[in-house]
Amino acid sequence: MENPRLYTVSVVPDCDELVPDTLYSLGSFPNIDAYVRDLVSHLFPNRSVSVEYILNTTGIYDNKTSCITCLADGGALFLTNIGEETKMYKEFDDNCVVSVASVKRSNIICCPDNKYMVGFGMTDTMDIRVSDGDTVAHPNNEYTFCEVASKVVAVPIKLGFAFFNDLIYHQKSSVAYDEIVTTNGLYKLSEPDTKEQEISVVVKQLSETPSFHRFSQRLLLPNVLTETTCDWITKQMSDLRSENKLQPTVSKSLCDYLEYIIDNQIISEFFRFYDISIDSFAMDVLIIMRRDASGSNKRTAQFSMDIGLDNGTHNFMDGTRQSFKKGDCIVCLNAFHNMEEKVSSKILTVEFNIRRKKVEMQRVL
Repeated sequence: MENPRLYTVSVVPDCDELVPDTLYSLGSFPNIDAYVRDLVSHLFPNRSVSVEYILNTTGIYDNKTSCITCLADGGALFLTNIGEETKMYKEFDDNCVVSVASVKRSNIICCPDNKYMVGFGMTDTMDIRVSDGDTVAHPNNEYTFCEVASKVVAVPIKLGFAFFNDLIYHQKSSVAYDEIVTTNGLYKLSEPDTKEQEISVVVKQLSETPSFHRFSQRLLLPNVLTETTCDWITKQMSDLRSENKLQPTVSKSLCDYLEYIIDNQIISEFFRFYDISIDSFAMDVLIIMRRDASGSNKRTAQFSMDIGLDNGTHNFMDGTRQSFKKGDCIVCLNAFHNMEEKVSSKILTVEFNIRRKKVEMQRVL
């Protein structure tokens, strides 16, 4: 297994019988054995192997682990292509690569053979060790595994000696992984190239202060509106067809209320998340409209915020999904290529631009 992989399984076995940090071989627990056999035969078909597994509650992983089944949510796993010799002599160069996997219950993170990885905030996993042996693991065909496509994400740091030295030897990361793994996936980290810099230009122009959040494409603000308010907005806009712009002449009270919500609840969170000075930049609202699952994904402004008028899901063109509850707000950076493709419920869309405020220069006599 040369590259890390991420799979999901609908059901994970009950591991309550396992004693933490105790190594087991096949034949110890029938229900867990069935899962292990199905997974190993799926990952290593027709390979003669020796299999052991362990309940890991420490969040510490060695280079003997072949795959990790997440039993709880939380944290991230950094996977590298760094072997024992590279680690020993600290030969960290441009050939070293790193991926970050989300830790979610039912995720299965498959690790490159004998390569180093570092977990952050991880607990309760079942780790499987696979080595060469004389037995082929025959499947029980009780479990189905689905592979999640990996993605590449550019981060505004140098992935060189200092990064890998801190990661491997000090278990520290200069990458804000919480923002990377929010969408639950496997991400290969890369330094920004010319194309990435071009599509990020809208964010980069907002401020010269480095911040990882400036490369975030989406922001979820929970509970911006109450369910009662969502019902009131839906009723107020019941006569407005999907994708028709809301005008003050149609409902002045609704426009005034939305302006209040934007000014007092959303702008401050948006500026705080992207680390933008509210004294230096301003938000210009261009369009307010109601959209539903039949609408298009065409956007004209730099940013959009979609407020869920019911529970639903955004399906993005990069394959990721963002679930939202009634009253939640998703802020999207429209300049990125993975703009929203479709939604599964009614939403209120507000499109806006960010501009730098003019600074009045005082002449000094």
